[in-house]
Amino acid sequence: MRRLSGLSSSSGLGFVLAIIGLPRAKDDGEQPSSPKRNTQAFDFVGLLLFSFMLCCLLLFLMSPRTRWPFLPSAIFFLVPFVVRELGTPQPFLDLRMLHSNGPLTRTYLRYVATFFIIYAIFYGYAPWQQEVRGMSAAQA
Repeated sequence: MRRLSGLSSSSGLGFVLAIIGLPRAKDDGEQPSSPKRNTQAFDFVGLLLFSFMLCCLLLFLMSPRTRWPFLPSAIFFLVPFVVRELGTPQPFLDLRMLHSNGPLTRTYLRYVATFFIIYAIFYGYAPWQQEVRGMSAAQA
């Protein structure tokens, strides 16, 4: 017999267990925060400055010899980004917290280094062998 609902018995069991196990919301009479108040707390200017800075930096890194004007552009957006994030009470990227919390910053740097090494091996080793060692794509 064919099942029409598309739900398996395990997903139904998971739904029932979630209903039983999840804590109930407290009704303390407090109104949920309005979407307008949440968007006012978000740092859109910091988001835009960070996005422009990162885009310019990545465009420079894709081809440094031909796209060198993007490096000063990235620095141009980095300076107001740092000034903005240090001066706003609700920053997009909390630079003060990163400066004051050394273990967290070192953890982030370890993750960046690890992912950079993984990326370099996965996507850089085969082209390097093709270019430097003269191997074909099948051999690399």
